[in-house]
Amino acid sequence: MNLRQQHELTARYLNVGKDRVWFNPEQIEDINKAITRLDIANLVKDGAIKIKPKKCVSRFKIRIRNEQKKKGRQKGQGKRKGTSKSRLGDKQKWMIKIRSLRSELSILKEKNIITGKQYTKLYRLAKGNVLRNKNHLRLYAKKMQIPEDVVIKKTTPINKTETIKSADTTIPQDGKVETEKQTSIR
Repeated sequence: MNLRQQHELTARYLNVGKDRVWFNPEQIEDINKAITRLDIANLVKDGAIKIKPKKCVSRFKIRIRNEQKKKGRQKGQGKRKGTSKSRLGDKQKWMIKIRSLRSELSILKEKNIITGKQYTKLYRLAKGNVLRNKNHLRLYAKKMQIPEDVVIKKTTPINKTETIKSADTTIPQDGKVETEKQTSIR
């Protein structure tokens, strides 16, 4: 039995390719008698004629690979083809960095860890690219909370070679530098 004409007619009626048309082998005689679009429409309703799904490239392996990449795998030197700037441009890096810093700043302000003035100062430091990351931002915020009396004083030179590194040191008249720890041991 030659069903070429029915294949073509069904393909045109269903608006698909000839290869996607499927005929039920049990109802071949009914299909062979179908010569009009109305006959084909009735057979489609009955389930004698169906459309096969499209053949396409499976994304199964790609999904698995993307899951691995989320974990940080399969990103080594051998998988890279472009330079670091072509893989992630400077502007994108900056946008990621500044958005994370600004969101962290707003969180610190909401929790009343920093005041409005401190927020403004830190915001401008972030914009000026002074702050490297969130951790650096938190360090700056902590420094702003400490009063100036508690902050360790700057180093003051005794001689050209020696310097005092903490405010706890005392200078006796002989010129030898002693710390409070050393004096308490004696």
